[in-house]
Amino acid sequence: MNAEKHKQFIDSIYNLYLEARKNKFPSAQNDIIRGTSHSISAIAEDLFAQYCADILPFKSSVILIDPQISFIGSGLKNQSGKRPLLFRPDVCITVDNVITKVFDIKTDLGYKRTEIIGQVKLLDIFIKKIKGLNCDLKIDKITNSRKNSKFQKMLR
Repeated sequence: MNAEKHKQFIDSIYNLYLEARKNKFPSAQNDIIRGTSHSISAIAEDLFAQYCADILPFKSSVILIDPQISFIGSGLKNQSGKRPLLFRPDVCITVDNVITKVFDIKTDLGYKRTEIIGQVKLLDIFIKKIKGLNCDLKIDKITNSRKNSKFQKMLR
């Protein structure tokens, strides 16, 4: 079953890339030409979250897309040192209100393809710092609802 879900996911991403080449608002005269593809990153995050929901065995899991996670009271601060650190993974998975997995999804590296290894190393260092920490999740952009959570000690 997961092999079929995997194939559907890959096919859907492929089709997103094909559609991203097209102008979203063509004219009747065909005088509008798109030189680059649209970004598919947000749609790919949604699709990846759906894929995870389809294959995860946990009934108590919640998948969050682009959540705002802050570390109030942890001592972790943003670059200016004035505010609590804000972390925005592309997708994270919670089980029983504990964040167990975080994903940073890259759809097009573009000019940053030489920087990706350094970014991954920095993210790995950061993940080691936040394991087991309590955090505040902004989980709904429409209602601005928040909830307290924590990162699993075995976070990956």
